[in-house]
Amino acid sequence: MYTPSRHIMDFYIAGFTYWDGLKALPALCPGSVLTLKGEPDNPYDPDAVALYYKKYKLGYIPRTDNSLISKFVFFGLGNVFKAKVSQVDLTVHPARQIRVTVRIKDRRGRKHPLPMRPRHKA
Repeated sequence: MYTPSRHIMDFYIAGFTYWDGLKALPALCPGSVLTLKGEPDNPYDPDAVALYYKKYKLGYIPRTDNSLISKFVFFGLGNVFKAKVSQVDLTVHPARQIRVTVRIKDRRGRKHPLPMRPRHKA
């Protein structure tokens, strides 16, 4: 049975205060959509997956949680995931102000779950 998406993980953004997180903070709210970008050349973590809100780099999926998503992003399949801000709490330490939820999209209910190649006539 088709479901719009399934929960994969949730976490606080690693490195939020070191990147553009504090600049983007006034615009972030629950439901804000984030973009995942792999950083295989990252010198600290070859599985690093950065989180962006529009033009702002917010930080990373924590190293302890990024291995699975990193593989999908590396092979160009990162669009099967939907990352959104799930919680904003300005009363706590900045490292715990933004919580993110990642869900995997269910494409089984779609007419064509995978892109189809055009057929060539012989």
